[in-house]
Amino acid sequence: MLRTIDRNATREQWLDHGCFVNNIILASNAFAMSACVIGDFQGLEACIEPSFAMASDEEITIGIGIGYADRARERMTERRPLEVFSEFHWH
Repeated sequence: MLRTIDRNATREQWLDHGCFVNNIILASNAFAMSACVIGDFQGLEACIEPSFAMASDEEITIGIGIGYADRARERMTERRPLEVFSEFHWH
């Protein structure tokens, strides 16, 4: 999935756009699928945009790959405990 936004979008529109993308990712998990966010299209617009019916005032912001993860190839890397590199101050 490719998402676009008006080239003159306001800060509020960008916020809404980000919330929409986040909800798509959460929804994919709700349907037992995985999502992979792709954010770097710099230099590829000329290759991608002709394949889609995009208005000239739109720009590609993000791609989202959605599908079923290959759990057989999945591996979890070792993680340091959160407390090692974070500090929380609760009021």
